[in-house]
Amino acid sequence: MATSLQMSPQVEQILGEIRDNFRFLANGFQRLDKIKDSNRQSKQLEELKDKMVECKRLIKEFDREIKDEEGKNPPEVNKQLNDEKQSMVSAENLSILDAHVLEGVQYLQLQSIMNVAIFFFSHLCK
Repeated sequence: MATSLQMSPQVEQILGEIRDNFRFLANGFQRLDKIKDSNRQSKQLEELKDKMVECKRLIKEFDREIKDEEGKNPPEVNKQLNDEKQSMVSAENLSILDAHVLEGVQYLQLQSIMNVAIFFFSHLCK
């Protein structure tokens, strides 16, 4: 959408970095599903969270830049840039939701393991 727009080199650079981070997040969440070791999963999840923080910072920077350029652009360009920003915010929110769900799953897996261990050890003690 915004790729066909006339943007300043700074806005283009920020947009490129944001897209790179989103690709990293998409690939990272796919890899996370394949990781069986909980320590490696936690490490991968932390890396993804760091990328989400970076994405949020870049989206704010993108927003500041497009607001600074607002007077120089025609209204339709400003609308398209703002729409692009909104779609990035939505994608970021989905990534955050994915991370929270995965943390919840890890917590539930740990709880299940603990419950089985408690059950097992309680029966051993009888």
